[in-house]
Amino acid sequence: MCKFHNTESGIGAHVALDSFRLPKNVVPTDYVIKLFPNPTGKSGRFRGEETIAVTVKEATNVVALNVCEIKIQKVRITRGGKSIVGSVSVNKENEVATITFPKTIAAGDWKLHLSFT
Repeated sequence: MCKFHNTESGIGAHVALDSFRLPKNVVPTDYVIKLFPNPTGKSGRFRGEETIAVTVKEATNVVALNVCEIKIQKVRITRGGKSIVGSVSVNKENEVATITFPKTIAAGDWKLHLSFT
């Protein structure tokens, strides 16, 4: 379960601790998310695809994302005709996925493509 805490109104709010903050070198500017429910539950509750428009402020080969209760299956970053496939590691305690690319991602606007379950 994602990390929530109780408020006076009884509504949960996400825990915002400095140790959970993401680096500011890659900034999301737009999200497109597609969810495909699996009512039979044979292969999980759902699967999804997400495209995140990001601005890379300084060259890097690592992108960090908040994740909770999903498993990223595939990830790639694209710009123009260029596509770079990344690998994912997840810190479940901090709910952060770290995507590492084999090549440096230059500063500028990119699209990050994810598929997940």
